[in-house]
Amino acid sequence: MQVTVPRKTVNKQIAEKAEAIQRQCSVGVRGTVKRTEMTPRKVEIIPKEIRILGVAQHPLPLDVTGRTPAKIDVRLDARALDLCQQENRAVFKIQHAILQATRTFLSEKGFIEAHTPRIIATATEGGAALFPVRYFENKAFLAQSPQLYKEELVLGLEKVFEIGPFFRAEESHTRRHISEFISIDIEQAFATAEDVMRVLEQLVHHICNAVKEKCRRELEILKHDFEVPRLPFKRFTYSEILDELKNKKIAATWGEDIPTPA
Repeated sequence: MQVTVPRKTVNKQIAEKAEAIQRQCSVGVRGTVKRTEMTPRKVEIIPKEIRILGVAQHPLPLDVTGRTPAKIDVRLDARALDLCQQENRAVFKIQHAILQATRTFLSEKGFIEAHTPRIIATATEGGAALFPVRYFENKAFLAQSPQLYKEELVLGLEKVFEIGPFFRAEESHTRRHISEFISIDIEQAFATAEDVMRVLEQLVHHICNAVKEKCRRELEILKHDFEVPRLPFKRFTYSEILDELKNKKIAATWGEDIPTPA
């Protein structure tokens, strides 16, 4: 919200207090709201009272406007200020829109949101390293997946989903190796592979539509745009994918995971 202090109409005390405000100070303002075409919200406040609630210590460790780039270690040390930069705020708002769209879509499809334990007694997926934790006198692990719990839940609820943090003891060698991440997990009883693909493609389509519609300003800030994919998505068989990899000289063995270079 923009506060405008016209010197000719406000009293001297308010003008002096406005001049004393530095970047990142916290202020409270009481005044008259007026229409204007000069601000994004089309309104501004002409103050009758200004209170400085919190004073920022200068110089600040980084430039919250982003005009002067800061190194990553400086940004992490002053993370609270770093999160005030509009690019970071945009990322969080887009993430919020994605999660909101996910919950709306799955709930309308009859899925029930559940929350499973994060401290578990045994591995739930093969191939993923576990973080061991001490659970009183017993050995336990941080959950890397809700898979076993989801399989039990669908016996009574039929269609469930969970959005939450999970952990894998994998060093961050690439962007695909993250030790802590937010996972969207879905489980449905009496579903075929085609049912699964249909739900997932509709979910992706719904999320893209929601972000495109609700996060236009945030996408502009990040200088990013995308096209909403059309339904249905093109289907490829496993054999077709392996043939395509062979054409591109990428070695792949039948029955094994798709290799990383793909």
